[in-house]
Amino acid sequence: SEIVASNTSYEKWPNGREVTYNNSNELLDPNSPYYRPEVIGLKTGTSSLGGACVVSAAVIDGETYICVVMGSTKESRFQDSVAILDKIKAQ
Repeated sequence: SEIVASNTSYEKWPNGREVTYNNSNELLDPNSPYYRPEVIGLKTGTSSLGGACVVSAAVIDGETYICVVMGSTKESRFQDSVAILDKIKAQ
């Protein structure tokens, strides 16, 4: 879906209401120190049991990889994702 790969998405509902969705996946934000152009999207989330999590999809050398970080902090989940993706790229 377009929204998981975008920083911001806009939608106009049938009743005329306009809604803005902001993607909090810093791996997709060119202004973030965690930005990685190979990342094509997916999902962030936080829960009391799971902690801060991020699931990202990345295309590296023509192969698609799914990177899952769970039980982290809001900041560390992106640091951990970058470390995993950089290790894949170094292979």
